[in-house]
Amino acid sequence: MYVFFSTDHYAVDGRDLMGRSVLGRSDNDGYDYVYIGEFSRQKFINVSVEPGTAHGDIAQILGVPVGTPVLWIFGSGRYRASSVYLSVIRLDRIELLQPVLYFAGGGWSTNEDDAAPLFCASDVGELSARWNPFLSRWLVTYNSGNPRGILMRSAPHAWGPWTSPPVMIFDPGTLADPNNPCSGAGYGRFMHVPWNVRRCDQVQDDLFGSFRDNEWGGEYGPYQITRYASGSEGNYSQIWFTMSTWNPYQSMLMTTTITHDLL
Repeated sequence: MYVFFSTDHYAVDGRDLMGRSVLGRSDNDGYDYVYIGEFSRQKFINVSVEPGTAHGDIAQILGVPVGTPVLWIFGSGRYRASSVYLSVIRLDRIELLQPVLYFAGGGWSTNEDDAAPLFCASDVGELSARWNPFLSRWLVTYNSGNPRGILMRSAPHAWGPWTSPPVMIFDPGTLADPNNPCSGAGYGRFMHVPWNVRRCDQVQDDLFGSFRDNEWGGEYGPYQITRYASGSEGNYSQIWFTMSTWNPYQSMLMTTTITHDLL
């Protein structure tokens, strides 16, 4: 079992931010891990990986036969202040962590500094990139502050072209009843509305030793669970993903249906 971890930290303007990504290997079903090496301190501090195969330019640049197994690595850099980037590595070279190719916009580079944003989004932190066989598209889900919520973009290839603008798949503030400010899709249900704003719920927790009555909830970490995906080929797909909330500090199981007209 191979796992990319985000670890370490550094301070920026009084905030501790994630410092780097590393690769570990477990030979006992995740009980413990052997450190393989550091992957990135720049544009791939948070990563989402998906196995695939090399073809076309990728196979030629890597110097491998078409169909060679590879690992696509999508990443973001500075926490919640980053775009999304792409790299690829031969799967049989994973413990060497080289050679890595970085998508540089018009082509590919062996230099991480050359990695170019896949699309216009500058506040990405947690992200999840997966191939959806029902839509024949890559789907990237991520949390954002602009616009606020869980967003999705899609593309026929890992490098694009990616759709713009993004599709909002979860807006925590959307009201089921416009006349009821406590009827949010998330807020007032399983995400806390501060009591000094209005009393909508009692879902707040005591993460730091006392109940966080006056602290907003929040949504992040929309990680897709591809084995649960279903749908009709070329028409729609129901996807499932986990999503964390800040207050209460929980992980939720979420689902949404993506129709072809949204791509």
